[in-house]
This record gives sequence, structure tokens and C-alpha cells, in this order.
Amino acid sequence: MTSTADGRWRHHPVDPCNAQYHDLQWVDIDGDGQCELVTGKRHRAHCGHEAGEWDDLGIYYFKWTGEGFAKQVIDYGPIGTGKGCGIHFAVADLRGTGRMDLVAPGKDGLSVFYNEGI
Repeated sequence: MTSTADGRWRHHPVDPCNAQYHDLQWVDIDGDGQCELVTGKRHRAHCGHEAGEWDDLGIYYFKWTGEGFAKQVIDYGPIGTGKGCGIHFAVADLRGTGRMDLVAPGKDGLSVFYNEGI
């Protein structure tokens, strides 16, 4: 959301076509000096009782364009192939490269994604 000149809020959908996103972090994931919204989709977040719980998994970042958010894929695929994020994930420069890497726990294990330069 952004505020208008009169102080009201304006709604900006980030990804209205998917559900089950968990943990959101604002971090400069691509090194351009601007923070992006980094998040991941969780598998069976509520024990199979909500829409989207069995959809393909993914880890994404959303870049603000000035008008809306552009979705960028870090990882995506069906359960067992694609990785999502559990309740929490971590973003840090794990190798001292100056680029932010991502550690993603999930129901199918723990994964590290090294940022090789976005």
C-alpha cells in the first residue's frame, strides 16, 4: 500500500493468484540498493484444509516497479522438486560475497540458496 496526497491508503496486490505465503522479509536481494519483498509458499500450512495447500512450491521475491510488484522466481516446482519456505527463513550473506543468500526450512528438509548474482 502507498498513501495518497490526502493521507489515505492505496491497495497494491502483490500476488492475488497464489496462497500459503509464509514469512515475509524486506531485503535487497538483487543488490540494486532497493529492498524487495522475499517470501515463500508453504506446503500444507494448515493441515490440508485451505485452498492452495497442495499447489507447487516456490520461493520468490517481488520487486516494486513504482506501480505494482513484479514477481521473480528463486525456486519453483512440485512437492519433492521445488522448494518453499516453512514458517521462517533467513536471508544473509553466508559467503562474504556481498550478495544475500537464503536459508529455507520446509517440511521436506532444509535448503540453502546461494545467490550467484541476480
